[in-house]
This record gives sequence, C-alpha cells and structure tokens, in this order.
Amino acid sequence: MALCTLVRRWACRHKRSNMKSLNAWLWGGILGVLLCSQFVSAIQVIPLSIEDLSHRSDLIVRASVIAKECRLDEKSRIITEVELRVSESWKGPISSGPLKIIYGGGILGDRRVRVSGQVDFQIGEEIIGFLVRGPQGQLTVIGVHQGKFQVFKSPSDGTELARSPYHGGDDAGASPLVAKNALTPSLSNRLTLSELKQRVLAAKSSTGTGGAQ
Repeated sequence: MALCTLVRRWACRHKRSNMKSLNAWLWGGILGVLLCSQFVSAIQVIPLSIEDLSHRSDLIVRASVIAKECRLDEKSRIITEVELRVSESWKGPISSGPLKIIYGGGILGDRRVRVSGQVDFQIGEEIIGFLVRGPQGQLTVIGVHQGKFQVFKSPSDGTELARSPYHGGDDAGASPLVAKNALTPSLSNRLTLSELKQRVLAAKSSTGTGGAQ
C-alpha cells in the first residue's frame, strides 16, 4: 500500500505527458516480479520416492565413475559426459563396455555453465544410477539429481549404505545433503544398499519389467 501511495504522489507531480513513462515503469516492474516468480517455481523439485524413481527409470545400475569430460553439444551448449563402469544392473539390459551418461553444464576452457540443482559426479565414486533415455537414446539421471545415490560404507560397522539428497543418511541419521533440505526431514534415516536394492526389485516386479543382472 505504501508503494502505491508513493506512485500516486509521483504521478500527481508530473504532467500527463509523462504518464506513458510511468505506465511503462509499472508494467516493467510487474513483469520482472512475474519472471522472478516463474524462475523460482522452475527450480523447485518435488521429491520422488524410491518406488517412483524405479518405475520411471529405463535403467538402474550400480557403477563406478571412471571418466568425466565437458564438451559442446550440437547446439553449442556445454554438457558433461560421464563414463561408468557397471558392476550390476538392477533394471534394464546393459551392453559391454563403459556406460555413458550426460547432463547440462560444466567447465570448458574459460566458459563455465552451472545448472541449478544439477547432478554432479566425481571420478572414483561408486553410485546407484536411476537413468532415463532421451529422444536420441542418450542416458541421463532422472529428476535432475534425484536419480543419483552415493554408495559408501558405514564407519562404525562396515555396512554398505546409500544416500541421495532425499533418501538415506549416515550413522548419525542424516547425510550432509539431506540435512540441508528442509522439505525432507523424515527421509534422513539410514538406508542400506541391500534395502535400496530390495525396494527397487520389488517396485520393478510390480510393473513386470526385467530382473537384475
């Protein structure tokens, strides 16, 4: 209300010929607010359950990251290509040799593109990847970053655990990724790798898709 009052006073002190400028300024401000609101909505993520991830994925694998390279796609956009050495397939057929996945963003020369909320991989880490195929057959992680689970061992008892930004935690009950996300405080319980695999296979069985390899 205070803003509206100030605008009215400003308008009264200027000639009618300046009203077009005022209208342009007001609509520009409104448009800016709307664009900002749309941007905020665009980067909001709805957490998917493990079962939803399983149903929507074309391929689910246990793998190690062996290579990572940034390059330009056919539209000169920076993308990152990651090579995985697959040790198990929990859903979908796999071919021999490394599995390649891509995602938007990366560093190429002096150019750096960062996509908000995008997944990232580090060479040497072990992951469970929930993957989907694009129109040209290229693989990418489902749900921007939701389809990547880190695999690690419990420091207290050596149990293999898994965690993502929305599922799983360490022996203290919450991973650093989950603890920062206020949307999912109830999903921070410890998740063993065997439990994750069982839930994936159970979800897959309910849809009648192929078994683990």
